[in-house]
Amino acid sequence: MPYRISTMFILPVASLLAVAVGASPAAAAGVAHGDFLYTTGHGLSIGLRNPPTDKCNPLVRDGATNGTNATDKTAHIYATSDCHQQLAVAAAGNPGHGTAWNTPDFQPTAHSVWFECDKPVVC
Repeated sequence: MPYRISTMFILPVASLLAVAVGASPAAAAGVAHGDFLYTTGHGLSIGLRNPPTDKCNPLVRDGATNGTNATDKTAHIYATSDCHQQLAVAAAGNPGHGTAWNTPDFQPTAHSVWFECDKPVVC
């Protein structure tokens, strides 16, 4: 009986580990690692942690004025919620040391952000 219990325990753990190790690189490639921080038109600070790349990420409805890109991917900030009318570009920063960005005259006009993908096959 102890032999069966240990085998029944080891096989699921081994298969789970194999799936996790095999899926990690693919899942991680479609993510901008780090934080994208921004200030809303009402003065609230909001952040996106590890946002997806190659996807239009909407910001708050009242718009954003400025922020910091502390992800490992370049961020393109847009005036519309569907990623049209580019306002600013924030270069990739090292996590913890971001690249500042702002809208013209700090008006709350930023409504979405798109992060570049370095592996289009995955993204």
